[in-house]
Amino acid sequence: MIRRLSMKIGTMASLRSLFSSEIALIKQHTARLPAYIEVASYINDIHLYNKCAEVLEELVQLQNKLEDARVFIGNRFMQQTRAFFLYARSAAASRIVANKKVYKELCPYYAVGINTPIRLLKKK
Repeated sequence: MIRRLSMKIGTMASLRSLFSSEIALIKQHTARLPAYIEVASYINDIHLYNKCAEVLEELVQLQNKLEDARVFIGNRFMQQTRAFFLYARSAAASRIVANKKVYKELCPYYAVGINTPIRLLKKK
């Protein structure tokens, strides 16, 4: 039910404002409530809901920060592997046999363009 209500109302902030206005109305009209509704537990549930919403907002912020950190680390990793590839390429051009093997293994991941060595090898 809360999912449908939140879809109709919109954001969490508007849902929280609805709950806070309900708390004020319940406190004003306690005598008009049905007997099966306990006012104290109802208010506690709304406060618990608001605290859960706050925790979820903080978790979303933390998730965004973690995603930014993951992208940053991935970028650093790609820079380092590209530097290794460029080193292997220049060493392979200097006719160092061990680096030719490394260069041929890394070439499909970094080679770009029509005249790349990998495409030239496939044409032969």
